[in-house]
This record gives sequence, structure tokens and C-alpha cells, in this order.
Amino acid sequence: MGEVATTETAPVQQPATDTTPQAPVQGTQEPAQGAAAGGSTQGGTPTPEGAQTAPQTPAIEPEPHVPWGRFREVQTEHTKLKRQLAEFETKAQAQERAWQEQLQAAKQFETNYTALERALKANPDLAQALYERLGPGNGQPQQPPVAQLPPDIVKRLSILDKIEQRFSQQEQYLAQQAEKQETQRIETEFTSKLTDLLKAKGYDPEAELPYARDHILRRAVALDAELEELPQLFAEWHRAETIRRAKWTTGYVAQKTNDAKLPQSPGQTPPVRVAPKMGANDHSTSETLLRELTGRLGWGENGAS
Repeated sequence: MGEVATTETAPVQQPATDTTPQAPVQGTQEPAQGAAAGGSTQGGTPTPEGAQTAPQTPAIEPEPHVPWGRFREVQTEHTKLKRQLAEFETKAQAQERAWQEQLQAAKQFETNYTALERALKANPDLAQALYERLGPGNGQPQQPPVAQLPPDIVKRLSILDKIEQRFSQQEQYLAQQAEKQETQRIETEFTSKLTDLLKAKGYDPEAELPYARDHILRRAVALDAELEELPQLFAEWHRAETIRRAKWTTGYVAQKTNDAKLPQSPGQTPPVRVAPKMGANDHSTSETLLRELTGRLGWGENGAS
């Protein structure tokens, strides 16, 4: 019995392979590799080795929308400033050239005066001769006599002046007529295009054309707009007109709704209603009476049920 007990309690020897350290499991190796590679090992699937995270693209904010009218106003102001700057630069350059010419003339006069002064000081005889030649006018040269033209030449020159004046008047008249014709052409084209735009939006051209025309012409003058920009100008008027009509309709409906809630004035004639069709004392007559009764009492369609 003792031997049997000894054999039962003896520890069982494990194989040699069990005592050697085993390699880590695949699932425990990936977090270590992920941590070594810089990946996160907390919560979620670990980052595989060699994988690169995609860069997050920053959200692009939409560009602010600028209304056409505001853009056109800024563009017109910019054009005016550029024109004023160009005119100022042209005037400044012309003034600078004039000053340069005056400076050169002054320098040339100074050079000539200095040379003459030196020559007269070096030659007293020449100075005396010039003084005697100029005469007793205190050194001031005498005015040469003016040549008189023959009378026939003067008459012909007068006729030529009249002809030139008539030609100038004719050119001005032709220029005014051409400008007038161009204005009429633009007016006709403007009215035709505006009428088509009004019809396309469902307006009555005869009733709305004067109002739309005045508004668009004021905006065109303020913005220095061209005829090609008529659709944009019309869109501005149409938007404002739609808002105005919507406000008027809302106010009108609200006023009529409030008026309907007021009690009937004494002596006021009740509204005239179409008499219902009356038949024999049958089911149709009962339905008609029931419908009239529920309508007057304000019960609605299912008031009797």
C-alpha cells in the first residue's frame, strides 16, 4: 500500500518542450509592433505595421456670395477712380513738361545774357555802336510797321471765314442727328428687350413697363451699366417687385381676415347666398337641410356626427 501511495503522489514529469519559453501569441505580438511603429494600442483595432494614416483634409468654407448689384457698384467705383488717376497723371506729366521747358528757356536766356555781357565788356566800341543803333528809345526796339492787305483780299478772307463757319455748323448738325438716331436705336432695343423679359416673368408689359423702365434706368446711370447688362438689372427689379407684392398680399389677406371677425353692423344687408335646390321631402331634402344647419352653426362637415 505504501508503494502504491508513493507512486500516486509522485509528481508527473513534464516533457522538455513544455519547460522552454514559448513564443508570444500572434494577437499579443501585434500591439507591441503597433506601439513600436507609433500606432495606438488602446481601444479599437491596432494599426498594422507599415500602414500610414490618411491626412485629414481641412473643410473648405464656401466663398461668400456677392450680389450682382453690389459687385457692379464696386466695379463702377473702381473704374471711376482709375479714370481720375489717369487724368491726374496726364495733367501732372503735362505740367512737369511745361516746367522743364520753362527751366530750359531760363537757362538758355541766362547763358545768352552772360555771353553778351562778356562780349560788351570786352569790346566797348561794340557796346557804343549798339547803343547808337538802337536809337533814342532808351534801348527799346521800335515796332515794325504792319503791312496793309488789299481790300479785295480782305473781302475774300471774310467770305472764306463765313464758309468755314457754315461748314462747322453743318458738321455739328450732322453729329447731333447721328447721336439722336443712335439714342433712338438704343431706346427701341431697350424697350423691346425689357418687354420680352416682362412677358417671360408673367407681367403685363403695358402696366409694368413704365415702372420697370424708370427703376432700371436709374440703376443703369448709377452703375454706368451697358445695354448688355439689362438682364441683371431686370433681375434686381423683379426681386424687389416680388417682395413688394408678397408684402402687399399678406397685409391685404390679414386685413380681410380681421374684418371677417368683426360683428355685423346694425342695418347692414346680410350677404346674398344662392338658394339651395329644394326637392321633395326625401333623403336629398334632409341632407340639404343638415348641411345648411351645420354650416350656419359652424360645426364643419362632421358636425352632426
